[in-house]
Amino acid sequence: MKIFMYAQGRSGGNTIQKALAETLNLTIKWIPEFDKGSINKDAFDKVTEEDNIIVKLHLWQKLDIFNSQIEFLRYVYTRFDKVILHGRGNSLDTGLSLHNGVVRPKTHWIKTNYTPTIKRPDLNYVRNASIRLGELILLSKTFDSDVTFYEELFSGDTELTIETINRWNIDTNLLSYDILLEKFDPKGKYTNTTD
Repeated sequence: MKIFMYAQGRSGGNTIQKALAETLNLTIKWIPEFDKGSINKDAFDKVTEEDNIIVKLHLWQKLDIFNSQIEFLRYVYTRFDKVILHGRGNSLDTGLSLHNGVVRPKTHWIKTNYTPTIKRPDLNYVRNASIRLGELILLSKTFDSDVTFYEELFSGDTELTIETINRWNIDTNLLSYDILLEKFDPKGKYTNTTD
């Protein structure tokens, strides 16, 4: 199985990727090229030609030969078995997370309860989050695909979390809900710290 995730930043995409890799025995594929906004197509194709992989990119990224996210996703849908569109529905909270991510030193990661450094984000972070959310919804409408949201997966409501996981249309016999529910427990969110 090959899974591609197109995710809004600060929406739990890394946690989802790691959880699906663990429960489905997939290899997370990443190369330094994947940090760019415009990714070399040949590098992308080479890294993604294997089976049993999962790849996550952010909504601001696409291959260098495409002019739009829509063109890029058309290509992705021909190369992957599953495409997951994921974001965060609350733009104010996303803006707060983006702003905190910028002001906090990225020294290392720990499991902890999230404690923001700032109380109100710069409005440009909220604007960015709203624009990306709008792009995500446009892509979902264009490709008749669902969007899963951070607020659903990390809600702490087991039934809602399972319903959200099931909207990915992955064979439920392949999934370990115990692993997924543990990974998506809001008490175990990851954040960075200087300690």
